[in-house]
Amino acid sequence: ATGADSMVKFVTGGMAGVQETFAKHCGESSRVWNLVPKGQSSGFGAGVGEDMDAGSTDLERDNTFGWIGDIYITMEDGQSLSRGAKTAKDRGAVVLPLMRQLQDAPCKPTFVTDSQWSSLTDPEHAVAAVLDIVRAYQETPAAQAKRLRSELGHDSTVVCIMGGETISGADTPELVKAIAAKLTEGIVGSAAVFVTEG
Repeated sequence: ATGADSMVKFVTGGMAGVQETFAKHCGESSRVWNLVPKGQSSGFGAGVGEDMDAGSTDLERDNTFGWIGDIYITMEDGQSLSRGAKTAKDRGAVVLPLMRQLQDAPCKPTFVTDSQWSSLTDPEHAVAAVLDIVRAYQETPAAQAKRLRSELGHDSTVVCIMGGETISGADTPELVKAIAAKLTEGIVGSAAVFVTEG
């Protein structure tokens, strides 16, 4: 993989079935992470991705799983799938329900063509559609923002400062100065960074 494709990582919930099959056939296990409750193992075997602690229970793992991804490819059904996919959908992640197995299937993302979306139900065309959708996502503002975030540090809390190009309120300059001073003073040494629109 080169360029933007090499930036794609794969995360499973460390579960048997679809997730284990994917991890074992992914080709590049260095790009696969399996989220498991603390102290547990995916049991996928040596060289099949890397297990990572994500909470102490299956429920905590499922909730974390629903927050970590940008794109979720769903196949088959199950309680963990439903929890993770609901969290992902509710926060605006892209959920691709292959074969429409997921109950309450999400709406088609705006960057996905009608043809790509309908191809998700067709086993002969689903693989190409998923690849096209993932590549199209990499050109979206969300993906571009994610690349910029990586330059700020993956563990950073990013605080964005917005405002008009001219200041009209008499109290605004002092308020802005006070907030800037208090925030930087109050979170010195933390992983927060501040971003303006230039």
